[in-house]
Amino acid sequence: RVHALLSEMVPGGAPTKLTLDVHLSQGAGSARRRQQRPKPFVGQPELRAPSPLPPGGRRDLEHPTDVEHHRTEHPRLPSLDTTAAFGRLGDMTTVCLEFGVGAHVDDATLAWVYDHRWWGLCGQGTDEASALADLTTRAARSYASFLERHGELARPLEGFEVVERLDGDELTFRLDHEPATDEEVERTSVLLGYAREELLSLIENCSDAELDWDDSDRRLPRWARWRTLRQMAFHIADTESRYYLAALNVDPPKRCADVTEELRRSRAHVRDVVARLERDRAVTSRGERWTTRKVLRRLAWHERSELDAMRALRDKARRAVHD
Repeated sequence: RVHALLSEMVPGGAPTKLTLDVHLSQGAGSARRRQQRPKPFVGQPELRAPSPLPPGGRRDLEHPTDVEHHRTEHPRLPSLDTTAAFGRLGDMTTVCLEFGVGAHVDDATLAWVYDHRWWGLCGQGTDEASALADLTTRAARSYASFLERHGELARPLEGFEVVERLDGDELTFRLDHEPATDEEVERTSVLLGYAREELLSLIENCSDAELDWDDSDRRLPRWARWRTLRQMAFHIADTESRYYLAALNVDPPKRCADVTEELRRSRAHVRDVVARLERDRAVTSRGERWTTRKVLRRLAWHERSELDAMRALRDKARRAVHD
């Protein structure tokens, strides 16, 4: 399916193979250490708060100093104009790609839409072709369905243009360094409100047995510790308050042991911070780069995307608990 899609996108019918350049400072030894390093899940927290974590998944990762991530210019797919494949309904949608990040798999490729009409939309794959295909199919359908549940109609995802590619975990696109707009701030807050409403409803309508049921067949990256619904809910609060905003040097709120209260407190904290945060804040720490605009797009994406996985886990938990 991806090959057929790219055949429409690329003159000549054959998709172009991409070569990814990874720059290492100490040769083969560094490469081996990079392969062994557990990559952070896109949107997953390295928690910095000193308080102990309740059941809910904490990840403390080392940041090795022997790996240097550099912005690289990847070969572009020739004539990457997708109007033939997806139809042109207006201006081209801007897409940025990042390679070699930890997401649903190690060394994943993510395709981010930079358009407030699809704010927080992200496709995931193992290479450029699969990430773009996921963006325009599964991810776009999930996003549209999410908006429809809250009385909005999503615009069709128009033809897109890839404007930047970069390698490495937690770096920034050039567009991330532009000041966040009023539309992006408002849209982030609206999307977070929709998502938290759905998450609280899901949690409050599950029994304790369902919230704590662990699917032994579920495969996660080795560093992901949030296996149950309760742990995933704590993980969402940790990510927004103790990872994303903390990366911009915003102090997190005190953690609450009750999951629903934790979600409410974290939501209030994020809402207040987003409203008053400088639109052009930028922080570089331990090799990671964060800006206001980057944090907003990640906030708009993370909880909404986790909800899909949580609903699937809830359905399995109910069958298992009640059978």
